[in-house]
Amino acid sequence: MRVAGGHSGAYRRVVLTLAQRSFSLAGGGTRSVRLQLSARALALLERSGVLSTRAAFALHGATATISSTSAPLTLRLAPASRAPTHG
Repeated sequence: MRVAGGHSGAYRRVVLTLAQRSFSLAGGGTRSVRLQLSARALALLERSGVLSTRAAFALHGATATISSTSAPLTLRLAPASRAPTHG
Protein backbone atom coordinates (compact mmCIF):
# COMPACT_ATOMS: atom_id res chain seq x y z
CA MET A 1 0.00 0.00 0.00
CA ARG A 2 1.48 3.32 -0.99
CA VAL A 3 0.33 6.84 -0.32
CA ALA A 4 0.77 9.57 -2.89
CA GLY A 5 -0.92 12.27 -0.87
CA GLY A 6 0.76 12.23 2.53
CA HIS A 7 1.01 15.85 3.52
CA SER A 8 3.77 16.99 5.79
CA GLY A 9 5.37 20.33 6.45
CA ALA A 10 4.56 22.66 3.57
CA TYR A 11 2.03 20.28 1.99
CA ARG A 12 4.41 18.52 -0.32
CA ARG A 13 3.28 15.35 -2.05
CA VAL A 14 5.34 12.26 -1.28
CA VAL A 15 5.16 8.58 -2.21
CA LEU A 16 5.49 6.43 0.89
CA THR A 17 5.05 2.69 1.33
CA LEU A 18 2.72 2.36 4.32
CA ALA A 19 2.70 -1.44 4.54
CA GLN A 20 3.31 -4.46 2.36
CA ARG A 21 2.63 -8.15 2.53
CA SER A 22 2.52 -11.15 0.22
CA PHE A 23 -0.41 -13.56 0.29
CA SER A 24 -2.00 -16.28 -1.83
CA LEU A 25 -5.62 -16.43 -2.86
CA ALA A 26 -7.54 -18.92 -5.00
CA GLY A 27 -9.23 -17.53 -8.11
CA GLY A 28 -12.61 -15.98 -7.36
CA GLY A 29 -11.97 -16.03 -3.61
CA THR A 30 -11.94 -13.21 -1.07
CA ARG A 31 -10.16 -12.80 2.22
CA SER A 32 -9.11 -10.15 4.72
CA VAL A 33 -5.43 -9.39 5.01
CA ARG A 34 -4.06 -7.65 8.09
CA LEU A 35 -1.19 -5.27 7.44
CA GLN A 36 1.16 -3.69 9.95
CA LEU A 37 1.93 -0.05 9.24
CA SER A 38 5.55 1.02 9.05
CA ALA A 39 6.85 3.28 11.83
CA ARG A 40 6.94 6.28 9.50
CA ALA A 41 3.38 5.64 8.29
CA LEU A 42 2.11 5.27 11.85
CA ALA A 43 3.78 8.54 12.86
CA LEU A 44 2.16 10.30 9.89
CA LEU A 45 -1.26 8.85 10.77
CA GLU A 46 -0.90 9.86 14.44
CA ARG A 47 0.03 13.40 13.41
CA SER A 48 -2.79 13.90 10.91
CA GLY A 49 -5.46 11.53 12.27
CA VAL A 50 -6.51 10.48 8.75
CA LEU A 51 -4.68 9.48 5.56
CA SER A 52 -6.23 9.32 2.11
CA THR A 53 -4.30 6.85 0.02
CA ARG A 54 -4.55 4.20 -2.66
CA ALA A 55 -4.14 0.49 -2.02
CA ALA A 56 -2.07 -1.00 -4.84
CA PHE A 57 -2.09 -4.71 -5.69
CA ALA A 58 0.20 -6.65 -8.01
CA LEU A 59 -1.42 -9.85 -9.24
CA HIS A 60 0.68 -12.80 -10.39
CA GLY A 61 -1.26 -15.43 -12.34
CA ALA A 62 -0.56 -19.13 -12.68
CA THR A 63 0.76 -18.57 -16.20
CA ALA A 64 3.29 -15.97 -14.97
CA THR A 65 1.11 -13.08 -16.12
CA ILE A 66 1.36 -9.96 -14.02
CA SER A 67 -1.30 -7.30 -13.71
CA SER A 68 -1.93 -4.57 -11.18
CA THR A 69 -4.87 -2.68 -9.79
CA SER A 70 -5.48 -0.09 -7.12
CA ALA A 71 -8.37 1.26 -5.08
CA PRO A 72 -8.87 4.38 -2.96
CA LEU A 73 -8.51 3.87 0.77
CA THR A 74 -8.89 6.11 3.82
CA LEU A 75 -7.06 5.25 7.04
CA ARG A 76 -8.35 6.72 10.28
CA LEU A 77 -6.72 6.51 13.67
CA ALA A 78 -8.88 4.39 15.99
CA PRO A 79 -10.03 6.11 19.17
CA ALA A 80 -8.01 5.18 22.22
CA SER A 81 -9.71 2.44 24.20
CA ARG A 82 -10.47 3.25 27.79
CA ALA A 83 -9.80 0.82 30.59
CA PRO A 84 -12.97 -0.21 32.43
CA THR A 85 -13.48 1.57 35.72
CA HIS A 86 -14.27 -0.38 38.84
CA GLY A 87 -16.20 1.30 41.54
